[in-house]
Amino acid sequence: LPKVNLKQRFSNYFISYNLSLEKKLNFLFYSGYGAIRFLATANSNTLSKKTENSESKTIKVSKQKSLAYRLVKHGIIQLMIVHLQLLNEFGSTAKLCGQPLHALYQLSGALRVLSASPIFAQIINMRNSRASSIDEQDTHLEIAGKHLVRAAEICMDEIEVQTNIVRTLSILADIESCCEYMAGDAGRLGILFGPIGVNYGFGMPEKPLGIISRLGYILGNIMARYDDARVEFFNNDAAMEYVLNTLEFYSNQRFDIRNQNGDSVIDVLIKLIRVIANMSVNAEVGYG
Repeated sequence: LPKVNLKQRFSNYFISYNLSLEKKLNFLFYSGYGAIRFLATANSNTLSKKTENSESKTIKVSKQKSLAYRLVKHGIIQLMIVHLQLLNEFGSTAKLCGQPLHALYQLSGALRVLSASPIFAQIINMRNSRASSIDEQDTHLEIAGKHLVRAAEICMDEIEVQTNIVRTLSILADIESCCEYMAGDAGRLGILFGPIGVNYGFGMPEKPLGIISRLGYILGNIMARYDDARVEFFNNDAAMEYVLNTLEFYSNQRFDIRNQNGDSVIDVLIKLIRVIANMSVNAEVGYG
């Protein structure tokens, strides 16, 4: 990659209000996040094979050659966040469809690949280390969580896109700093269970298994770590009702039901029971 900061290069383009939102979204659609996702995945797999049995010195050299590392170094995360803001702005006034919807799918997938990269995990873990030339604070990855939650809300009728977004959130939930930022949105994540159940679950219980399982995983991580989130979620009547209704619904389904990706009713039950159990660690919630 050339030595240019992506955020600085495109900042004026995206922030400028002289350009219509439609033009900005058209640029986003053609910006190639599908290609980024494919190339980052292929590059990560290649490096993993090369460094599987290598010394740590070799891994350090490979990190510098990683596409994910170079993209993050040049500001791709900040650029993705700007794009998410644009899509959410558009989706708040009109239903996402066509190119913008496809762009959201590709963007969330590319962000998931970068966030799940072992190289990126090293960047996060070395935020205070001089060994990394990227300050974790500069990636702003935590901010992406809130925008992804909003994106999941505005594409409620698009189960494939919404599932893709929630899959990315589940990766972020494994990163402590990102999980902490998402803790304040636990209630909003819980409310997603309601429309999902109404739109898909009751007629086709296998269809939303993937998204429900991952929502349960995200909330389980949040409830395992943050006591304030336990109390706030418990006091959110809508979120609690939707989670308990979903748990009750799937507890009455056949346990051998699976979707094409292998997600099962048992997976969903385990994840949702974990949410309730981790919430109950708090004395107020457990007593209630």
